Amino acid sequence: MITSQEEEANRIDKALAELETSHTTAVAKAKEDREALQKVLNDNPRVNTEPDINGEDLPEWVALEKEIKELSEQLPAFNAEDAASRTEIRQRKANLTARLDEVKRKLNLRTIIEANEKRIAELNGEAAKLAQERAEIQGCEIVIADLIKARMTEVERRVNGLFSRVQFKMYKTLVNGEKEPDCICLIDGVKYADKNQAGKVNAGLDIINTLCTFHNVSAPIFVDNAESINEFIPVVSQLVKLVVTTEDFKVE
Repeated sequence: MITSQEEEANRIDKALAELETSHTTAVAKAKEDREALQKVLNDNPRVNTEPDINGEDLPEWVALEKEIKELSEQLPAFNAEDAASRTEIRQRKANLTARLDEVKRKLNLRTIIEANEKRIAELNGEAAKLAQERAEIQGCEIVIADLIKARMTEVERRVNGLFSRVQFKMYKTLVNGEKEPDCICLIDGVKYADKNQAGKVNAGLDIINTLCTFHNVSAPIFVDNAESINEFIPVVSQLVKLVVTTEDFKVE
């Protein structure tokens, strides 16, 4: 479309130039012919001085005068027509130029849009790739989390299997559902800090018992304030109870 409009503008310019050249050539030729005939008359004085010879009697002169008169009469109309034609041609050329500029602008805008669409497609591709990578990473995170949970559960099971009264909770659940390593001592499902003195002492005896058995060692165990405890769990080591009493001191 742009090429055809450019060709039309060039054709109009060429036609305008040819019109101007044709007009200039016709006027110049008429002037040249008249000057040539005048020179012939000037070179022949007798032709000019004889009373019975007149320029109007010469066919060439008459034809030339007629042509000059016709051209002179046509000149105003030709000039007016030429001016109108030039104005119209210039207007058409201006319109074509404006249309050409508009088409170029639209083509440039289209190029920008195509470039943006191409970039959007690239970004969408990258987004899809990143989404796939994210899904894979999330899958790995889930597997790792499950592995950690399974490991904690197994450690908790094995550790608790060593004790008779005490249990350890090896992880805690966060608000977001994730598991975090921890170590909470429980006695019959109650936290160690919340148990009474007897419960705490027996929990300590259970832990000492387990450590002695695991490491195959034995050492005396001293229990202070033993008077507040009615029943002690069985231990593999010697148990020394320190009791406050008003009676005579004795060691059991």
